[in-house]
Parts: sequence; structure tokens; C-alpha cells
Amino acid sequence: MEKSKRKIEGDLRVSQEAAAEIERSKAELSQSIQRKDREFGAIMAKIEDEASLGSKQQKQIKELAVS
Repeated sequence: MEKSKRKIEGDLRVSQEAAAEIERSKAELSQSIQRKDREFGAIMAKIEDEASLGSKQQKQIKELAVS
């Protein structure tokens, strides 16, 4: 009986440690996703700025060609 109890307690301890490791991994992945989302947002803003600048330059080229 005591041997079974020790085995179950050992199994429980191992399971708790595994669960804690999974939670740490989950938190790290969540932080990584948030960081990548911020990077993606910054890149998209830069692309939008470049597209806007390109449109302005095309408009200026057309105006200069008409002049």
C-alpha cells in the first residue's frame, strides 16, 4: 500500500513538473507571437508609407510630364 502511494505521489510530481514546463513554453510562445505581431504591424505600416510615397511621386511625374 505504502509503495503504491509513493509511486502515485512520484507520478503526480512528474506530471506537475511537466505541466509547469508546458505552461512556461506556452507563455514563451505567447510572448513570441505578440512580438511577431508588433513586428508585422511595423512592417505593414512601412509598406503603406512606401506605397503612399510612390503614389505621390507618380502624381508628380504625371504633373511634370503635362507641364
